[in-house]
Amino acid sequence: MKFSSSARRILCGFLAVLCLFEWTGAAALCRADGGEAVLLLKYSNRSISDDTARSRFSVIASEIERRLDVRISPVSRTPNVGDPVLPEADDATLKAIASRVSGAARKMDRLENREAGRELGAIEKELMKYRLGDATRPILADVLLKLGIISMWDGNPESAAGLLRKARSLRPDFVPDPGLYSPQFRQMWTDIGSGLPPEAELFVESIPPGATVLVDDSVRGMTPLRMKVVAARPVRLRLEHPGFQPYTSNRQWLPGDSERIELILAGDREARLAGFLASTAPEIREAGPIVSEMAKESGAARVAFLMFDKRDGSGELRVLAASASSPSPRLLGSIPFQEGPEGVSSIAAKTTAMLAESGWPLRSAEVVSTRRPWYYSWWFLSAMGLLVAGTAVALSGGGGGGNGGSTSSSSGVNF
Repeated sequence: MKFSSSARRILCGFLAVLCLFEWTGAAALCRADGGEAVLLLKYSNRSISDDTARSRFSVIASEIERRLDVRISPVSRTPNVGDPVLPEADDATLKAIASRVSGAARKMDRLENREAGRELGAIEKELMKYRLGDATRPILADVLLKLGIISMWDGNPESAAGLLRKARSLRPDFVPDPGLYSPQFRQMWTDIGSGLPPEAELFVESIPPGATVLVDDSVRGMTPLRMKVVAARPVRLRLEHPGFQPYTSNRQWLPGDSERIELILAGDREARLAGFLASTAPEIREAGPIVSEMAKESGAARVAFLMFDKRDGSGELRVLAASASSPSPRLLGSIPFQEGPEGVSSIAAKTTAMLAESGWPLRSAEVVSTRRPWYYSWWFLSAMGLLVAGTAVALSGGGGGGNGGSTSSSSGVNF
């Protein structure tokens, strides 16, 4: 087909205006489709398995986002208090520490025992910040051995014996060279043998007391607690108490060490919030400040609380809601639990209806889903009408031009 240049320009301009309008409208719709930011806090009874609770909550959350014009924001979690994992010492660190040990040895040769002892003590503390392994154990054993020799020179055999026991526990195969070590030292090294216990002794206290103590994820008791832990390797110490943030400490001790550990546990707002929500009161004012803080951190205008519980042997879901302007949670209702996929879907639908009745906005996509197909839209029908009209004009213009008309003002378009 052929179109005159003027007709083609008019048609292209009209189509451009239509496309611009359509894409601008689509972009505005996409921007508005994000929904209102909300928080969805989920709690379940301990008797309900994590997998079961997670699968139920997932269905409910999907239904809420499908039916309501909201966007579920991630919860701003309180940080896990504790010590970081012990790092490995890199080559540069080992080289620097070895240089410091050599410097302390030169001071010992000059009988500068006090200065050497201070430097070696600082090196010991530095080494204990790194994970004890094949590279760090020999250096630490050498440091402890030198500290033991200084204690012998200072006339303190008990301190010397304790330091040498620790050194021998790290290097049990070490045999003192008679040409380098005195008979007194070699005799003490022989006498201590392997009598040092391989553990360290800890006394753990916490505020509040009654915290569960776990060592490498194994429960050892409740605070206050005296216990022994394996020495000369990293140990993961964890304290847990309902209503408080867990404390995790990654540390290590040498054989024969003893330490008293006193910890003040920080309150856990999510656990305290769960305790408030467990009340049967329709309004829990004590939870208001916590809800307000969490909503502000997440930028949420509304908050919903889903609590799966078991009462009298049967399960139910309690639904509570709050908002930034009214942060005290209020009970919307309880839904008896029904087993099976259809039961979970029914709970999800009822939960969504409760939130909608309390003022949560309905998703406009429900109206959009009933729209006619794009090829019934006014812009497409208008474009097709203009295309037909333009074709008719082009055909009539081409017929009236005669054989002598110029074709230089026409362009070919293939469809």
